[in-house]
Amino acid sequence: MKYIFLWTVVVVCTTFLACKEKTGEDTQLKEALAIQDEALHIGMEVDSMLEARYNQGSVAQNIEQLRKWKNFTDQWKQNMVKVPGVEHDHSHDGHDHSHDHEGADAASHLSPADIKKVQEEWKAAIVAVRDSLKG
Repeated sequence: MKYIFLWTVVVVCTTFLACKEKTGEDTQLKEALAIQDEALHIGMEVDSMLEARYNQGSVAQNIEQLRKWKNFTDQWKQNMVKVPGVEHDHSHDGHDHSHDHEGADAASHLSPADIKKVQEEWKAAIVAVRDSLKG
């Protein structure tokens, strides 16, 4: 009888700890997804800024810099790492976030904390472009 009680306590504690850890992981993945979504919206803003600059007929030397930024943002989109295990919709407010989902398993070996860090770095890259265009 004593052993049954002991095993019950062990099973309950193990289940509780596993659920607690899973909840923390889910929170980090949701945060990573929010960061990714913010970055995608900034990317759309950068696309609009670049298009407006092209339409303004910038001088030839500025066109080359605009092309570099355009190439960088195109590559940036291709480098998106999908947040695994989290459902998300990339068609917010009538905008379609078009990007390559090839290599969607790229993050499958990463911890939730690492996935969040990848998203933070990915977002920082596009923020730097946006800030350069504003400056």
